[in-house]
Amino acid sequence: MEIQCEYKCCISIVPKIRYACFIREQEFEPNLPYKLIGNHIIGGNNKSVKGVVLKQCKILRIPEGLMKTFPNMVHLCIHASNIKVVNKEDFRDLKNLKEIDFDGNEIEFLPGNLFEHAKSIEIVSFDNNKIKI
Repeated sequence: MEIQCEYKCCISIVPKIRYACFIREQEFEPNLPYKLIGNHIIGGNNKSVKGVVLKQCKILRIPEGLMKTFPNMVHLCIHASNIKVVNKEDFRDLKNLKEIDFDGNEIEFLPGNLFEHAKSIEIVSFDNNKIKI
């Protein structure tokens, strides 16, 4: 499955310029491998990508293999992409993450051990979900 993306520099929550991969309005099929289609800016490559932004995508969970594709990713943003469930296994391979942003999804519950495998996370946002306290 091919997923269209755009690579560019941006400002993250932590005020630093970061090179990021932007994926908009794409659909990720569960358990199917995907290939990202997009051109890096001059001097950029997958190792220089620090952030991944998925916006208005159709996905059920965090796409597998993101850390293998972008080994230096520290910021993951999944906005308005219909995610309903997140669990600790979703973060198993995302050990370098410092920031996550899941605003505007359909998440109703956050397990207590959610970040068991991602102890480096410093900034978290789940605004505008359906989480019940």
